[in-house]
Amino acid sequence: MAGSKVLKPVAGVVILVGLYAAAGYIGVPAGVRWAVSNVVPDALGGRDATVGDVSFNPWNWSLEINDLAIKSAHAPKNNLLTLKHLSADLSGSTLTEMAPIVESITVDGFNMHLTANEANNKEAKEAVEKAPADASTSSGLPAFSLANVRVTNSSVRLTNAQNGADVKITDIDFALPILSTLPSSSKASINPKLSLKVDGTPINAEGTLKGETATMAVKIDKLNVAKLLKAAPVTLPVAVEKASASCDLHVSFDMPKSGISGIKVSGTASASDLDVRDAKNKPFVSVKSASIDLKNVDVSAQKAEVNSVKIVQPSIKLAIASQAKSTPAKTSGSASSTSEASSDAAWKWSVGSAQISNGSVQVTDTSLKPAATLSVSAINLDAKGFSSDKGKTGTYSASANVAQGKLSSAGKLSILPLAVNATTDVKNLHFSTFNPWIKALAGAQLTKGTACLLYTSDAADEKLALKWNGDLAVANLEAKNAAGKTLMTWTQAKATGVDLQSLDPVNIAVKNLTVKEPAKQVTKNVSKAAGLIGAIAA
Repeated sequence: MAGSKVLKPVAGVVILVGLYAAAGYIGVPAGVRWAVSNVVPDALGGRDATVGDVSFNPWNWSLEINDLAIKSAHAPKNNLLTLKHLSADLSGSTLTEMAPIVESITVDGFNMHLTANEANNKEAKEAVEKAPADASTSSGLPAFSLANVRVTNSSVRLTNAQNGADVKITDIDFALPILSTLPSSSKASINPKLSLKVDGTPINAEGTLKGETATMAVKIDKLNVAKLLKAAPVTLPVAVEKASASCDLHVSFDMPKSGISGIKVSGTASASDLDVRDAKNKPFVSVKSASIDLKNVDVSAQKAEVNSVKIVQPSIKLAIASQAKSTPAKTSGSASSTSEASSDAAWKWSVGSAQISNGSVQVTDTSLKPAATLSVSAINLDAKGFSSDKGKTGTYSASANVAQGKLSSAGKLSILPLAVNATTDVKNLHFSTFNPWIKALAGAQLTKGTACLLYTSDAADEKLALKWNGDLAVANLEAKNAAGKTLMTWTQAKATGVDLQSLDPVNIAVKNLTVKEPAKQVTKNVSKAAGLIGAIAA
């Protein structure tokens, strides 16, 4: 009897061990084969998936997959994906953390051929649109841990016959010590590395592993980004005709013994000769050059510190319909909570300085017949000391040419909350430039006249408050009705000491108003908006 009492628990343990071994040696490979046949093709937009040997060792949680192949659903003659060999050492913490934790993963002979056409572009767009509504308001990065990642002898090919683009990214050799959003006990043992060729042009970056930190320098010189985008299996609302990118970055992988590992990036990146066209292949956005100097970008902490941003000769051409009827936006009771969630998950950022030189904006209003165009040229901006920190105030100075006149402004500005305290000077603004819109709104036209303004403003979004004070002068004004009859002629109108305290309700005071007509001059002191209107009417 005593022996039987001992044998029963032993037999139970043996049975459990046997079941566990069977589940590992037989169940896991069977599950992988089922997923390859039934899940993976649909997820990747392929069909007819096959796999060779699959094995799993339940004692050390090691998985091996060989000879995986998935045919393309839209280009049956091509393999969407092939994989010669994959081996992964999983951690038992995967079950306790309910997140993938991989201590090492090796991929050899991974090859993917992405063919773009209307069908799979549409599928990709629909997949994005069907993404969970709360995805954009996630409070952080997904939970995972990857250590000692190695990819060799691999390639990616992008083909887009419609755009006549075919890009081959070959000889991919990649090594990553660790990347994790979870505290992980995985030990990194490989040096970071990135080596590949884009249409034969080599890109190489190698680094070192020291203690808890791995570093890598990445240098790229004039990569043809436009060709990559044309070949990619995505449908963009615009067409990138030209664009090249360069970078000289320092990437570090932090692997603390306790806490979350992450990636930090510093260095410079730039783009040049950007030419973006709209859906009708008309010029939309162009930039001669743009560069950014990164002090530090911490992906895990969602924090970015930027030393400087410089943009040279940006040009934007827009088509709008100002007279189009707008549809009220739908709102829901959860809008406020969604906004707060987005704010909580937002990146923290700071910019030491930002410069825009010789920019231009051209807006064409297609709702008017004939279409009207307003151009702003010689746009220059110099801003310093901005950040997402609440109450942080930066300084700026800006200038531009508009309506044959010149606008300049300088002062202090904060982003959160949005507030500005600045002095603005407008010289020789020609009213005739705005006649297409004045005609549409008032049925009249200003055939002559220029305006000059010099004012200081103080505004904040939290209270929707606006304070404005300064001087306004209008010279040689002539207004006519739609039939061409002269309604009003002023040789000069000048308001000094204009003090606007609020818009709702209107609270405005004017120290002195002078109006000169060809035959007479009227000067009045007014202190309220009604008095100002009466003086002008007189």
